[in-house]
Amino acid sequence: MLREFKEFVLKGNLLELAVAFVLGLAFAGVVTAFISGIVLPLIAAIVGQPSFDALQFTVGDGVIS
Repeated sequence: MLREFKEFVLKGNLLELAVAFVLGLAFAGVVTAFISGIVLPLIAAIVGQPSFDALQFTVGDGVIS
């Protein structure tokens, strides 16, 4: 009986994990599309720089690009 319960619990957790993974991927796609399609062009219009490829920040000795 304990073995059957363990199998039941593991199957349920695996299914929930798979659903959460798929939802996470879908949410990441929506967020990426929103940022690249709306937020970045809006910032580019305000700042006047159409491309952020040449944008760099220096923090201490490191460069963030």
